[in-house]
Amino acid sequence: MRQKKSPWLELRKRSSTLRKNLEKIAQEAADYADEENSDAISGVNALAGEIIKWDEVIRNVHESVRKISSTLDSRREEQLESFHQRLIRLITDRGHEVYGETSPLIVVGIVHIDTNLEKKGKVFINGRSVDDLSQLSIASRVETEIDRIRKHITPPEQMIRDLLAAYEILLRKNGQPFGTQLETTTLQFQIFMKRQPPAFAENPSLDTFQEYPREIYRADLYTLLKSGLSNLNGKKFRYASGSDTNGAVFMMVPALGRTAHVGRMWFEEGAD
Repeated sequence: MRQKKSPWLELRKRSSTLRKNLEKIAQEAADYADEENSDAISGVNALAGEIIKWDEVIRNVHESVRKISSTLDSRREEQLESFHQRLIRLITDRGHEVYGETSPLIVVGIVHIDTNLEKKGKVFINGRSVDDLSQLSIASRVETEIDRIRKHITPPEQMIRDLLAAYEILLRKNGQPFGTQLETTTLQFQIFMKRQPPAFAENPSLDTFQEYPREIYRADLYTLLKSGLSNLNGKKFRYASGSDTNGAVFMMVPALGRTAHVGRMWFEEGAD
């Protein structure tokens, strides 16, 4: 997912490059001056005028940038106070449901927006850092992410079959009885392995690799839970959420109407 580059980030990069080039000029001047037969007459003529110009430019640029920074600082505080509210309004105006009032914001149950604005000035969409923090840019990226995730979501009927198959494989490997609760992330890894094409087993490489990242697994689980489908072949799918984050997936849980760490999943004999 290609993201729009922040103009401020680009400006900062150019500023950094300019500072490094100025440091190189100073080092070159020092190297020339250290040469045994250095032309001091030309050196002084070259540097004297530049020193005056540098002082003038640096003084003017510093004062100008300081004023700009001061002006932006007051606007920054205003934007921080209303950041989440304005972002929620923009996303909902585009027809997407948003859960939450502050970080994390969950969009249509499958896109997580995490913010760390005060300390780090960072926004993450499904774990990926965003460069441009303008609300319009973030809202556009959220829509792009919604489209990307939806293209990869597993239908509930298939997801529950994959979960049951993964569950039974793990029980056999561990010698555990049916009904044992397993960590949610262990099931993800088993499904990931099951979905690898035959070519991957023959030649495990990037060319034959089929990824199954956390945000897709989380979206698959959310879609299954939202569907209400829990019975398969006389077996009932169960899950548990709580404070234990080991092996858990943090997600929107439809039955709870809020986010939670879904840490354990299992199947029981005898569907309702």
